[in-house]
Amino acid sequence: MSLAVSEPSAGSDVAGLTTTAVRDGDYYIVNGNKKWITSGTKAKYFTVAVRTSGSESRGSGLSLLLMEKDMPGFTIKRMKTTGWWISGTAYLTFNNVRVPATHLIGEEGQGFRYIVHNFNHERFVLAATTNRYSRVVLQDSDNPYNPGISPMNITHIIYILMITLIIL
Repeated sequence: MSLAVSEPSAGSDVAGLTTTAVRDGDYYIVNGNKKWITSGTKAKYFTVAVRTSGSESRGSGLSLLLMEKDMPGFTIKRMKTTGWWISGTAYLTFNNVRVPATHLIGEEGQGFRYIVHNFNHERFVLAATTNRYSRVVLQDSDNPYNPGISPMNITHIIYILMITLIIL
């Protein structure tokens, strides 16, 4: 399972999403792109943020759909990334993908609220984790019995701190 929110033109600006899902009887027709999707190359199912209405107001009209990787018109391309290669980061393309209306998660038009609620928890956990890693590094660097912190550990710690600054 993977969460697909970020887009090439909007990044993680949830309110600026442009991927659309237009209702067509018992289906939604989905068109658009998602970028930087963690585990996108490994997932069988995706929770996808789409705009079902309300383009005049940035935060309104967003919904969540459950999509399967094998749906016709849904393509997944692995992205080359530096650092965390195991993450399976992907670029997703939706070209007239027919998604059953029963795959709507929650209520139509409430996706912004659901996403922001989830992001708040993720960012809190990330901030707390980074804080703890920083404290451990400081403790270890001041320990006279510590044989030293390896360059790989320092690189990992700097990477975590940079991501935290970007996200927060």
